Amino acid sequence: LNHCSCLRTARRGSCAMAASSSAGPISADFENEMDEEELAALRQREHRRKAEPMSLQEKLAQQQQERERDKPVFMNKKERDESRAAVEAEEKELQSLMDEAEREQRQAYMQKVRDALREQREQERMSRTAQATRAVEKKEEAKTKEEIAREKELQQIKNAYLGVKKEKKKAAKISEKFRFAFDWGAEEDTSADLNPLYDKKHEALLLFGRGLRAGIDRREQLSRRDEALTQRHRS
Repeated sequence: LNHCSCLRTARRGSCAMAASSSAGPISADFENEMDEEELAALRQREHRRKAEPMSLQEKLAQQQQERERDKPVFMNKKERDESRAAVEAEEKELQSLMDEAEREQRQAYMQKVRDALREQREQERMSRTAQATRAVEKKEEAKTKEEIAREKELQQIKNAYLGVKKEKKKAAKISEKFRFAFDWGAEEDTSADLNPLYDKKHEALLLFGRGLRAGIDRREQLSRRDEALTQRHRS
């Protein structure tokens, strides 16, 4: 255990020295291998180093790294073919995605156009149906008027052959036109046509053996009642 802890401490020390001597930031491997105190100390040291101006050696090292990064790398024929194939595959995939997006937009636009045309056809069909219905109604109305006029004409011809004379309403005198009439004629009574109950008048009913009707002789009513009672007892 002591040997392992010594190895771990030595490794952490070497990692800390490497991190402090390097110009780049602290890597994830170093963060995993160091404890919190060492990591905090390294971060504080790196922060101070960034705050200080770069030395000539550090600037030269940084420029050398940039030149190495920008230096063209030699690639053999196989690597060039693989790189070209990867670029072509990426371009092909990008073109496929663009074609798919364009196709979806075209389909959405065509669907919108089809819906608009369908709605327009439906409105035209409803308009034609409404016009046809109005034409039929007008035709039936004209036919009905013609039939009514024809029936009136036939009735007039029939009355002329039968000699039926139409009763003409007498013209009222000006003096009688505005006079209030207290009486009315039997021909003006329309109650019989209104309800058949008016044809049969209803008489007021009295309790048996009690009450008398007004306007009728009292003695006559009493004699009728006595006769009715006598017949009732006999039966």
